[in-house]
Amino acid sequence: MQLQTIDHIVIAVEDVAKAREPLERLGLTLTPVMTHGDGATRNTVFFAGNETTEFYVELLGIADPEAASTSTRAQALKRTLERGGGAHSIMLSTEDLASARRDLASLPGGFEETTVTRADGSVIATVLRPNDPSPAGCPFGVIAYAERLDVRRARHRDAGLFVNPLGMRRMDHLAAVVHDLEGATRVWDSVLGVPVHGQVRGTGMVIQQMKVGDAILEFLGPDGPESRILQRPPGLAAMAAFEVADIQAAVAHARARGFSPGDPGPGPLPGTHVATIPATELGFGLQLLQYV
Repeated sequence: MQLQTIDHIVIAVEDVAKAREPLERLGLTLTPVMTHGDGATRNTVFFAGNETTEFYVELLGIADPEAASTSTRAQALKRTLERGGGAHSIMLSTEDLASARRDLASLPGGFEETTVTRADGSVIATVLRPNDPSPAGCPFGVIAYAERLDVRRARHRDAGLFVNPLGMRRMDHLAAVVHDLEGATRVWDSVLGVPVHGQVRGTGMVIQQMKVGDAILEFLGPDGPESRILQRPPGLAAMAAFEVADIQAAVAHARARGFSPGDPGPGPLPGTHVATIPATELGFGLQLLQYV
């Protein structure tokens, strides 16, 4: 399978309009709330990066419980909300639907294919979701947009969606806790065509880095039977790390807007300084990262 990027992360929220409020207070530019064509879900998103490093965070909620009851996609979202919401899935982009269909069919349980539309019926994308994503270590989908990548990104640029006061250059990495590190990385290599890019050993864990485009998905796995990672539930961590131009300035801006990131300090990845705006303040953890 030929993947282009880690396209976006989906955050499950009870109330999309309410979930926008802290992000707007932080100074981020969000798209208007949009109800999808099937009436089951609604969303809003914010972007980071530029025309070559675009990434977005999607806040997704139930729009109509009755319409959601007949949608497999919405029912999966409902299950995440019943667990308290937060990180729901990551979406990987491709322009080769044929190979994506072929490769995902090899997963246990196969996959579901849906067409995502706007309220006016225009097609946004085709999305493939494995019926059982657990062998891959985290929930994911593969998305193929109806609009060409360069056209879509130019439209986002012209709408001012890449401008943000935190100076976010790109999404650097996401993380997922996996108990079967070998099994998950094998699925990513053999099915998704993403080999292990690097490895970092921490205290009580092994971090396997899976690179798609210029972004990394980190699998946090156990380094032995006594590893503390085995005490954490598997799945996506409710945190996204964004590279910023000036971490001190980004932290100062966040504090001036009423948020409480910690003081920047050395990160777990060599050569980085990080500070995190807590998930309790935004609905997901937003890690600011600068390479030094």
